[in-house]
Amino acid sequence: MRASLSKTDRNRIARREVKVCPVVIRSGRRGTGCFYPENSGQQDFAQKNSALSVNARSGIELLLFRHPIAGVQLVKGTLELWDESIEAATVRELDEESGIPVKTISSTSILGQWESGFQNQQWHFVLCDGEEKALPDTWSHYTQDDGGHWFEFFWYELESEPQWKAHPVFIEAISQIRQLLLTS
Repeated sequence: MRASLSKTDRNRIARREVKVCPVVIRSGRRGTGCFYPENSGQQDFAQKNSALSVNARSGIELLLFRHPIAGVQLVKGTLELWDESIEAATVRELDEESGIPVKTISSTSILGQWESGFQNQQWHFVLCDGEEKALPDTWSHYTQDDGGHWFEFFWYELESEPQWKAHPVFIEAISQIRQLLLTS
């Protein structure tokens, strides 16, 4: 991690309290941070921080997954002292948890950060931009997290009420992302 970090920041990272959350969205509207359908002509986005992926659809959809034990979640991971940056950690976590390869992310940008109030966690939301084929509506990915699990990925329309159960910290994180996207 950068030498410019304060002692407090280094301690929070060492205690595994600093989290990175790639925001992946897709939308029918032009916006920032997206994955584009092939030959869509939409290739001029990229400015926020949380894995977002935009597709040719109406409304903004956020990438979520079903954890087999813990319910619906956002991709999220821990910033490590050896990570070069928040953005690098975000792309690493996106690859590890979703199977979206690092090489498909052409740019990242920070949307914002949030003190979650849960286990003293500070979350950094990072928008990831890519110009590869559109991501499918659903897919499964096997991750090594917590001894190995199959994660079931799906898209959630941000303006709708959740029809699934999630830990309150993820419900609030989604609310934070919604606010960041609507005010950017």
